Amino acid sequence: MQLLRDRNRLILIALLLGIWLFMLKTGGPGSQADLDLLYAVGRSELVPAARILTELGAWWVILPAACVAGAWLAWRGELRRAAILVLIVTLGKIAIELQKYQFDRERPDPHGHLVAVHNMAFPSGHSSNAMMAWLAIALLAVPRRYRRFAIPLALLLAALTGISRLVLAVHWPSDVAGGWSFAAAWVLLLASLAERPPPSFIESGKESDMADKARPDDSALIDEMEDAPSHGGSSGGNLQRDVATQAEEEHEIGGAAGVTRVTGEDKPADGDLPTLPQRD
Repeated sequence: MQLLRDRNRLILIALLLGIWLFMLKTGGPGSQADLDLLYAVGRSELVPAARILTELGAWWVILPAACVAGAWLAWRGELRRAAILVLIVTLGKIAIELQKYQFDRERPDPHGHLVAVHNMAFPSGHSSNAMMAWLAIALLAVPRRYRRFAIPLALLLAALTGISRLVLAVHWPSDVAGGWSFAAAWVLLLASLAERPPPSFIESGKESDMADKARPDDSALIDEMEDAPSHGGSSGGNLQRDVATQAEEEHEIGGAAGVTRVTGEDKPADGDLPTLPQRD
């Protein structure tokens, strides 16, 4: 079951990275699909709500949220999960900024921006940040019985954040989709580390030596028991009796003058009964 779950997760991660690559290669200023979608979403009545929702992906919101969730995990004694949660958000932010610098995609018309921006377009930082932070919190900090509600809520917050960037005309649709897909793949990849047991730093050879030292050496005791006298009083015999010898039963009959030994085969049927003197 664990192998099947890991396989499905790897397939999903590969699919998400494929979407990210497709958005990188086909979107941007020269994409007619990006331009059409951008005009379709650009509604003036949505701008006030977009100005508020876009802050769900702001750095000053997601970092404290991740730290609070990490502190709660640490308080519960889950230090490993807490560290992975904080690393997902912080290292993911660095990865997004490196992509912006590397790909250097221009944003939509600067005269149409409704909020201030200071870096390049692909991928959308707010969309990526929202997906990384809220999905990581849902997967790592929320108890398992509540995750079926927390994960859809995290995806909804990330979706609203990404759409707000389009309404504010600061990103191409491919920037937003690329940010979502990369961030989701990043979270799934690093969150899988929290489900694996921590590595053992004790080498197998040392474990074997420790086991040998803990177990007493019984060889000398066994040799002593084999050389000890048997229950019959003879010197130097094995404690185990031969099965064939045990099948023969020895009985002593007669008086003090002499003793006759009769085996189980020669014994009469009533041999176990005492011999009583006859009455006159």
